[in-house]
Order: sequence, then C-alpha cells, then structure tokens
Amino acid sequence: MNVQEVALTGAHGVRLAAIREGANPEAVVVFAHGFLSDKHALGRFDRLAARYVEAGYSTLRFDFSGNGASGNAPITDERRTGDLRAVLDQVEAWGYQRVALHGHSKGGSVSLRARDPRVSAMVLTGARTAPVYYDWSEHLPADVLTGIRTRGRGRSPATGPRAFHLLTQQSLDDFATVDTREILSAVKLPVLLMYGDAPHDREELLLAEHAACGMRYLSPESRLLIIHGADHSMEGHIEEVADHGIAWLRTHCPA
Repeated sequence: MNVQEVALTGAHGVRLAAIREGANPEAVVVFAHGFLSDKHALGRFDRLAARYVEAGYSTLRFDFSGNGASGNAPITDERRTGDLRAVLDQVEAWGYQRVALHGHSKGGSVSLRARDPRVSAMVLTGARTAPVYYDWSEHLPADVLTGIRTRGRGRSPATGPRAFHLLTQQSLDDFATVDTREILSAVKLPVLLMYGDAPHDREELLLAEHAACGMRYLSPESRLLIIHGADHSMEGHIEEVADHGIAWLRTHCPA
C-alpha cells in the first residue's frame, strides 16, 4: 500500500504535516479533523482511511495549523478554512479530478464553511451547523482561560507531537458564531451528515437536532443519517461510518 508522509503549506505559510495514502491518481478523500485533534483522530481516521483505500480511493489526512505535527498558530475557524483551501490547492496540483471531504466535528463545520467548488461530495460526522454555547470553565483549565482573558491567548496542554494548543478568544467564540442559513445554503454539493443518538451524549443529540433543522438549506440530494448507539466520537461504530461513507461516495464521487 502506498503511504507517504508529506509537508504541505497552509494558510499564512504554516507548515502542515500530512499523510498521503492509496494509488488512485484521480479520486481522493481529504480528511478534516476536529477541535484540538489531529490527522489520526485517536486512530479513527487511520481506520477510515484504510477503508477508503480498500474501496479504491486515495486519501489525504493532515493536521490543521496549531494541531498535531503542524506548525504553531492560533486555532480559529478562519485559519482552518484557509488551511483546508490550501490543501485543496495542493490536491488540485497533484492532478486529482474527483475530491471528497470526510470531516468530523469542527472539521465537518470547516468543510461546510470552505464550500470549495473543487469538492464533489462530503461525508461529515458530528458537524456543528448552528451556534453551540459552552461554559468553557468546564472544558479548559483555569490558567488557559486566564491567559486568554489577560494576554489574548492561552496554551492548552496537548499530547502527542506538540506541547500545547494556542487558543484565543476567537477560538472559543467560533463555536457560537455560526449562521446556519448562510453556511448551509451556500453548499451546493451532496452532503451526508451522520450523528449518534447515544442517550448520555446530550451534545451530540443537540447537534443532530440542529442539523435536522438545517437540512432544508442543503442540496436536495443531501441526507441526514443517525448511527444508533454512537456518541460524538463514533468510537465503536467506525466500520458503520465507513460503510455509509463509501456507499455515499460511490454515488456522488466515484473512485
């Protein structure tokens, strides 16, 4: 199997670490990971990529700037959107004719924001399609929030190849500044939205409810699918996600 580590250039010239896999020179699935995650997504993206390669696609997994092994930068939707468009520039330069996006959580939201005409179809899990309001004191250490408040940025501890994630107030505000109609109505391609319905994951249930309300703004061929028993991570349901994703792309972005 053809697996290659590559370095790409993202928004503002930041180096992006990436893994290119598969031998199809025409059809590729580009992965977009979630908030404070990376191109592996705790191994979930690795397993999904392997399934797409088995189905005949090439794949590209990359770390957004400020995440994983990529260069350091504040983590914001604006930067992530710029990174994704820069990655699609490289995909185009490599000669791929058919491009699909597989995004999870914040990566799904950024995929929708990018609305790049070079993309034929999207497969998104747990994407935020409406404002979500958090009590950040329940999610981030107090010193990170103090740094954001007093110095404009805070360093959230990270694992793996980097020591920290650089967060600003915009990093947090991005979750609450989502215009559903504006974002979804601009997406003209077929989108498969998948969410879990695990009773204990109230956030995922809310995200699914938001998406159901927003479906009227997406293209008529788009679809909302519930993965029964799954939580936001989709852990334990990766094979089911892959099955649905591959079936969707075989129709809307064939290998």
